Amino acid sequence: MTTAPWEPDWANSGWTPFGCKIAPLAFPIMIQRAREGRPITYEDLAAEIERRYKIPQQFRKSAYGAPVGLVGHKLEELSEVWGLLLPPLNTIVINKRDKCAGKGGDPLLRNYLNAKGQRFSAKRRKDLHRMARDIVFDYGERWVAVAEAFCAPILKPAAGGNRSGKPMKPLKVSQGGGEETLEHRNLKEWVRSNPAFLARFGTFKSGETEYPLSSGDRLDVYFGTSAKRLAVEVKPSHASKIELQRGVYQVVKYRAVMRAEQEAQLLIQQAQAVLVTTTVPDPESRELMRRLGVIHLTAPKHAEG
Repeated sequence: MTTAPWEPDWANSGWTPFGCKIAPLAFPIMIQRAREGRPITYEDLAAEIERRYKIPQQFRKSAYGAPVGLVGHKLEELSEVWGLLLPPLNTIVINKRDKCAGKGGDPLLRNYLNAKGQRFSAKRRKDLHRMARDIVFDYGERWVAVAEAFCAPILKPAAGGNRSGKPMKPLKVSQGGGEETLEHRNLKEWVRSNPAFLARFGTFKSGETEYPLSSGDRLDVYFGTSAKRLAVEVKPSHASKIELQRGVYQVVKYRAVMRAEQEAQLLIQQAQAVLVTTTVPDPESRELMRRLGVIHLTAPKHAEG
């Protein structure tokens, strides 16, 4: 593998003149957002290009999907040159309506996931795009080397990513969670034996409880195939707000560790983690889930036994 500079030929890419002109301008903005860990809408991307480069928006904003797609294809070319699978950067440019990348980028996502020809349900597609965005954000400062390879300008990330809202303080939790309750054990078993409840993440057989990770952690419930991995953290109805939010951070950790295991094994990163409860979380916990990109599902109350 080499990470030497690589000059992309934007002008002779076989795309429209508009796409070839806008793609190299969109690319550094997309890299900046990837390093900030936040997506950008097609509308905001068009406005940022106009602001930075004084290029009037001559086309409807949906036309900016083509330059974004061209960026994705150029990253595929660089992946082949480097012998290194690069995350699908195009997935962080999203529609304002459904918070998901346009369907024109689905072939790039399928290529990345080695899922050519597969059809996804609407929920499955949204989950896969969310997972791909997480992987793009996890790539962090390694995007700088990619920008340098393109000989592209490196835009400094905004402090805090220009995020809005009140900062949330770190949790103060005691070590360990104490003895497992009957409700927690029953909820784990219900999730383990009901893989259809998690069908939006893929087709799985019955799961495993207390599944070990390389970090020394044990998952409440684990589902896996040869390509996909899913961790489930469960919190019963008697869990306190602090315990529930601890579960949110556990989901983030498990997601990162499983993807790291796949990367270490030279596998495509297709790992996700989810939080399952039997009650609706409080507003603060829901906001924490939103900020950290944690998926929450509500199981039926009888799942606790």
